[in-house]
Amino acid sequence: MPRGQLAGISDAMKHIRSMNGAMPKEYGGLKFVLPDDVVMRDYTWLWDGMVAEGQFHVFAGESGIGKTQLLCNIAAMISRGGVFPGMTEPCKQGMVVYLSGEDSFERTILPRFRACMGDDGFFRSLSTTKQDGEPYALIDVLDDLKAFCLAEDVRLVIIDPITSFMEAGFDNNSVTSVRRMATRLRDFCESTGVAVIALNHLTKGNMGSPMHRILGSGAWVHAPRIVLGATKGDGNMLFGKWKTNISDPKPVYQYEMVEREVEGLKVVCVDWLDEVIKDRELSDFDAFATPSRGEKGELIHELLREELSNGLWHRSKELIERVRREAHCSERQIKRIALDEMKVEARRENVRDGHTSWRLPLVT
Repeated sequence: MPRGQLAGISDAMKHIRSMNGAMPKEYGGLKFVLPDDVVMRDYTWLWDGMVAEGQFHVFAGESGIGKTQLLCNIAAMISRGGVFPGMTEPCKQGMVVYLSGEDSFERTILPRFRACMGDDGFFRSLSTTKQDGEPYALIDVLDDLKAFCLAEDVRLVIIDPITSFMEAGFDNNSVTSVRRMATRLRDFCESTGVAVIALNHLTKGNMGSPMHRILGSGAWVHAPRIVLGATKGDGNMLFGKWKTNISDPKPVYQYEMVEREVEGLKVVCVDWLDEVIKDRELSDFDAFATPSRGEKGELIHELLREELSNGLWHRSKELIERVRREAHCSERQIKRIALDEMKVEARRENVRDGHTSWRLPLVT
């Protein structure tokens, strides 16, 4: 067949495929995205390198470090379009929505917000109950919250703490439960362009990196692109990033707690110091940190423990494959963590295929 005819057939096939691509079919609800339908774009920031638009962030810090005060300060800065520490230009001004599950809005959150010169016109508190007085789970109202955010030009949603807004039956120590919630929050951020900062607490004790002491499943660390943190070092209070996949882990911002009078109330709030520690990361100040197995190793460890939590014997080959797909790691790495670190029990089954089974050591 002449080359010209072949080229014509090829062009016709491309045209048919393009027409088919324009007519989506049902494949069990799966959603496929064509590259031609996507416009590539870079990350944009509310606070350069720290708080990204349209991204899910987790924030954790030591007890008594002023975590809620920090969140109120960030909220106030965005509400008035202020200049963040280390920056020279004002941030984008916009609405901030604050969900507080532990502190009173009128006694704690609003006074701290006003002490940081926040603009009331760009600040809303979302009650922990609906208009009928019934409590709600965050995952059940995300669509309604999305509609509000799009209508009111919301820039930031703060959830303080994230565990106060989970549904009944939510298991904070379960990879599956946490990942489901984190995925919904990531989708919420990407579809609205709103940044979300979810506060979580640290486990007690000071051994180990604070990032790996975040309460509950390690998925709270693995899911977000940025994990913000606050700690003490060199005699100062410090704010920075425990983890980031989309920006430089440096710098570290210094702050202090000061008392201001707001409408007759004495309010303790955050005041930023002028000096920014540009050449260090927050993890450099983990004085009590011990060597860890790394983020991927933590995920493998957690997945294995969840899979084996029922105390029964599980075929190691099938278990390894499930963990390997979830953690994107090697079989060798899984075996090392299971056998050398977790000390799982192993036995060879007396059956034709001679497979090996694992279970967690029995506690006596």
